[in-house]
Amino acid sequence: MPRCCANLPADMGMEYVLFTRHEAAFCSGRALTAVPTTWPTEKRMVRIAWEQLAWPWQARQQKVELLHSMAFVTPWLSRCPAVITVYDLSFLHFPESFPASQRGYLTTQTRRSCQRARRVITISQSGRQDVHRFLVCHCPALMWCCQG
Repeated sequence: MPRCCANLPADMGMEYVLFTRHEAAFCSGRALTAVPTTWPTEKRMVRIAWEQLAWPWQARQQKVELLHSMAFVTPWLSRCPAVITVYDLSFLHFPESFPASQRGYLTTQTRRSCQRARRVITISQSGRQDVHRFLVCHCPALMWCCQG
């Protein structure tokens, strides 16, 4: 995370808000505000509650104009335009590896999030094709980019 934040362009008049559970000391001196949470988001149900309830509320408080969901799902209640990153669709390719409740949540909410997003980012061309095919996402802004 520190490396990613260090590479954000600071000279374009943009301000960034980072919602994090981790230490955000690396944010100092940049156009970056860290909003910490004490919620134990490493627990699946707590993370879902946070991303669906607390996150949109905190984003409104911070006057966020574009929300980037870094892992599959955007908040249902958010009125803010969103960008979403989909790393893979392993929950569809290997359904036996996921509990039914997790697989169902990821399938329905990733589809909803992709169809609603302004941009969908995948980390590979095959991931892009999977999102298009399995999630019926015809978003013209469906794009892939290499991590790094």
